[in-house]
Amino acid sequence: MSTTQKREVERKFLLRRLPDFPKGMKVTLQQIQQGYTADNIRYRKQTCLGGDNPFDTECFRTEKRKVDDIESIEIEQSISSKEFAAAPVIKYVKKSRYSWTEGIFQFTVDVLEDGPVLLEVELLSQEEEQIARFKAKDIHFDQYLLDELVLEVTSDGRFKNCELAIPVEPVSWTLGCKALEWR
Repeated sequence: MSTTQKREVERKFLLRRLPDFPKGMKVTLQQIQQGYTADNIRYRKQTCLGGDNPFDTECFRTEKRKVDDIESIEIEQSISSKEFAAAPVIKYVKKSRYSWTEGIFQFTVDVLEDGPVLLEVELLSQEEEQIARFKAKDIHFDQYLLDELVLEVTSDGRFKNCELAIPVEPVSWTLGCKALEWR
């Protein structure tokens, strides 16, 4: 299984609802289950719906090391479905993820089950000048996103996935995973 380490620079925004994407826009849809351990290690199972690899499922174990409110170092390891099911998670979140790329940005809209709709904008560039501008709020949104934008929540811990996750019932994660499978 492979492990990657990357610098992640992203901002997060609360949306009223899932935006109406422009006709013909290429958006990838995934169903995601994320579980968190007591020390906030994330276990994620993602299934692609449509696109080039329909129903392709991948699992990951991820540790994030916070640099500041916008930047973190992410260490991600590809794991098996069996390792995902055995993870000692204490809380989880289920969501639908819509993602697309525009220029140097990766846009992701997460629609959490029984939760908010969140837009994450990740800077794909590692150039220091672009990172500084991004951190200084230099970002442009198209009208279809502006129509749904409520406020920026990058620095608001209440909108972190691990805080929005709900407790796992006192059963094993393996049994919990069966109950969490997407139908």
